[in-house]
Amino acid sequence: MRILFTSLAFPFPASNGNRMRNSSLVRALAQEGHNVTLVAFVSDADRQHLSLAAPYCPSVIPVPLPSPGPVRSLVTRLVSALRARPYGVLKFRSAAMQRALRSELAAHAYDAIFCDDVYMLGNLPRECRLPVLLNKHDLTFEIMQRYARFESNPLKRAYIAFEARNVRAWEIDACRRVRAVLACSQRDLDLLRGLCPAAGFAVVPNVIDVDSYSPVATNDGHTVLYVGAMDWLPNRDAVRYFVAEILPELRKLSPGVRLVVAGRALPPDFQRELQAPDVVFTGEVADMRTQISAAAVSIVPLRIGSGTRLKIMEAAAMERPVVSTSIGAEGLNFVNGADIEITDAPVEFARVTAALLASPGRRESMGKAARARAAQEYSIQALRRSLHRCLLEFVPSGNGNSVDSRRHQAVS
Repeated sequence: MRILFTSLAFPFPASNGNRMRNSSLVRALAQEGHNVTLVAFVSDADRQHLSLAAPYCPSVIPVPLPSPGPVRSLVTRLVSALRARPYGVLKFRSAAMQRALRSELAAHAYDAIFCDDVYMLGNLPRECRLPVLLNKHDLTFEIMQRYARFESNPLKRAYIAFEARNVRAWEIDACRRVRAVLACSQRDLDLLRGLCPAAGFAVVPNVIDVDSYSPVATNDGHTVLYVGAMDWLPNRDAVRYFVAEILPELRKLSPGVRLVVAGRALPPDFQRELQAPDVVFTGEVADMRTQISAAAVSIVPLRIGSGTRLKIMEAAAMERPVVSTSIGAEGLNFVNGADIEITDAPVEFARVTAALLASPGRRESMGKAARARAAQEYSIQALRRSLHRCLLEFVPSGNGNSVDSRRHQAVS
């Protein structure tokens, strides 16, 4: 099939969750034999990496990333609030992207469009009659709802709750307007189906290239690792929560324990706030596999989030045991007590982590079980199988721009 793949960010290199999902989707589609054209927003920094898509996409169409200044951002927020539209819808609405998509669809016969989440949907031509598959990384409204619970400023909390309602309505409407929604987990699919029963759905999981992770048996036995970009509020909240609520008890149970926080875009004031002799911030690292292999235990103390966590899959692929909150492990099929430890109570989180640090044998057995789970359910091969089933169900073979395509729902 010939597929037009839209992306809110250039997927290569895969430096965050959005890019990791989209790069995996593009790779898997290409490996399945499909001809993929990538149309993506790109920043100035992305332009040096455009060639990385060449092995998977015969054609790459870069579109300048909308980058409004602070004044325009504020105006956009006010306008979106007055219209009861999510801020992201207006932020990512781009005349340049609309022209690029319209031109590409007029020039070539495609069988389907992969649309990168709900904020890209408004850039597709209204008269488009091709099957549109909505790529859902997570449930944005759910992230906002959870964020609001921990926001102490009442004005900010009220705005976040208001925006969450707008985003929820927009996401439900988007599900109605497309041929199928590609949820990243069965849990997300079930939630979305409850909100929009008439829509088509398929589980297309977040995955990693498990074969590219080579487990290392040795580690220092006392390092716990948190992986995540520090420009993402849920990651900062997770680290702050761990340091304040869990680490004090863990220090008592495991003297000599050390927390390493690995991730780009580290705010200096955040680092100063949490600075301690046994808390280490690496900032951006060249290869996260090196950090994971050096740690004894990977922690995921998330309280805000949605979708599924690639950081858990990466730790599993490196045969490192994971201790996570329920939200951190949400949507994944890892089994509590077998290939992951899941707990929400801070003292229990510390106790479980300390028990793993004290038991190399338990860490090894749990790590091996976790890698087996990742290879079975969260690998590129698993993604290819899910995409194959999805395309068979929702896209007629050789659909192109034929008259038959008009039987599919249009973007309206």
